[in-house]
Order: sequence, then structure tokens, then C-alpha cells
Amino acid sequence: MNDVTIIYYTDNRLDEPLNTACQRHLAELSERIDVPVISVSHIPIKLGHNIAIGKKKRGWKSVYRQLYIGVENAKTKYIATAEHDCFYTEEHFKYSHIDDGAFNYNSNHWFVQFSEKRHSDLNGMYSRFRGERLALSQLICRRDLLLSVINTRFEMLSNDYSPVRKYVFAGEPGLSKLRIYSNKKRFGEFEALPENIKNQLNNEKYSSFKTKLPNLDVRHDNNLTGPKRGGERRWDLSPWGNFKEMVDKYGRNKKQK
Repeated sequence: MNDVTIIYYTDNRLDEPLNTACQRHLAELSERIDVPVISVSHIPIKLGHNIAIGKKKRGWKSVYRQLYIGVENAKTKYIATAEHDCFYTEEHFKYSHIDDGAFNYNSNHWFVQFSEKRHSDLNGMYSRFRGERLALSQLICRRDLLLSVINTRFEMLSNDYSPVRKYVFAGEPGLSKLRIYSNKKRFGEFEALPENIKNQLNNEKYSSFKTKLPNLDVRHDNNLTGPKRGGERRWDLSPWGNFKEMVDKYGRNKKQK
């Protein structure tokens, strides 16, 4: 797939050397495969075409506003999201079997531990859940589709529909309905939702795909979604190898090369 832009978003709270490693790896990758990057940050950074929006309160609202700004400025038919604490393969951004009417999520991504505060003895360990996990950081979809959905959600959430609000707003596009169904005991039946929210979620569709090589979701000391470790674990994962060595390679100061 050639007609795609990578939308990178960050709140600039990722510690070094991980911050530099992720940005440099993505910059080199985008240049190698000739895919543009639009980075949306709280403070200016040097990655692709940068848009700095100023310091904002951390949370899902800020995440989706940054995504909207990035997607709005893209010129390609498709966009691929890139979170500031993830590493991606070439295969992911070149994936061509996209469902145009759906939000497409790559299910082949592993957690990797990189923390000084939580179980530092596990640093560099790869893990994953045994079931399928779909995440916003692994999304590829039509540009206009994501713009429309975020716009609609902002409009819906101008009013308070608690406690469903969190699950509609913070949930990945196409997946919120599944989350509401899985929490019926706590949030009630889907049919009881306000009509406009129900209609919106009925219109959102998702699809999952699986690349041969995995992406990485780094679990560090400051994840927005907290610490996570899966039951399937290993210390080496192709094509990434030893994770701590990779972070050192990409995260070291350029003058030290």
C-alpha cells in the first residue's frame, strides 16, 4: 500500500532513551519505505511534518484531538497510527489487504518490558496475551472514515452520557460496541443506550489482520493504559532481537555514534 500517511502522536512524556529510540526508528523506517509522517505533539519535535499543539491535560480526549489534527493534515487516502512508545515493521505499513469500510487492526503485536520501577528484572522480556488484542496503536484505515468518526464522537460527547461515555470515547473506533457488550452487567444492555450513540456504534465496523512479523508495544513507567504483561513470554523475538540493545542503538546521542 503506497497511499498512506503515518500519524505519530505523543504527549512528550516518554523518558529517554526510549523516546529517541522510537522516534529515530520510525524516521528511518518511513524514509526507507517512502511513507510520510505527520507528528502531532504537545511540544515541538523533529519527526516528519510536526504540529505542536501546546501542553494539554493527558488523556483520551487529547489523544483523539491529536489524531484528528494529524489525519486532517494528511493528503493520502489511508492513514496508519503510530504511538510514541511502539516500534513497527515495514510489513505493517505496507500491508495492502485493507477493508475500505472498516477500521483495520494488526493483531500481531507483542508487549515488551522496559521499566525501572516495575519488575526491572523483566526488562527486555517480550510477552503477549493468548487471545486476540486489538489496539489503537495498530490501526490502518481510510482517512475520511476516521475523520468522520472522531467528529461524530466529539459531537456526541458534548453531553454527558455516563457511564457509557468512557467506553464510547476511549474505545478504539469499531470496538466500543464489543466492549459495551462485554460489560453488560456493569453498563446495561446495548439497546438501552441513547439512540444517537447506538446508531453510531452500529455503523462502526472493524477488521483484524495479522502480519508475519510483529510490532512492539513498550510497557514502561508512564503508559497511559498502565502496565501489561502477557502469559506467553520470551527473551528473543524476530526481527527485534535483544530489545535493550536495540534501544541503546537507536536511543544513544548522535554525537556518540
